[in-house]
Amino acid sequence: MSINTISAQTVVCENSSCTANDYTLDTFYLGDENGVAFNAGYCDPGDVVDAHLWVNFIANSAAPRYTLYLHFNIYADGVYIGTVDQCFYEGQPIPTNVSLDVYQFSWDCGATITLENFYMSWRPNANQPCGCSNSKCYQEST
Repeated sequence: MSINTISAQTVVCENSSCTANDYTLDTFYLGDENGVAFNAGYCDPGDVVDAHLWVNFIANSAAPRYTLYLHFNIYADGVYIGTVDQCFYEGQPIPTNVSLDVYQFSWDCGATITLENFYMSWRPNANQPCGCSNSKCYQEST
């Protein structure tokens, strides 16, 4: 099993400069519904298992941030399987040091999972809407 993040030619929030650096992507991993990572030997290649895509972030600011927006496309062995385009923790502080379950799918054990067009944004205040942000964001660069 391997998970790669790559950038594509377009992103959902094309005019975002993403200069704030309040949060960055730490890791993505495949695991079960409880967040337990699939380690080598978890399943036999070709077996179809219920998989969850989990994400961890690093907070680079002590101040609370609110309303997390995520967008990315998911591929298994180069074949598109879905898009995450969702808001989490709307109007609430984004927790740190926790794993977030962002996508559930049937995974062919051994298939390489690739993420493209990764973009996330947050808000400095609880009363601001979810969505694109000019500076309060993070995206994978080429």
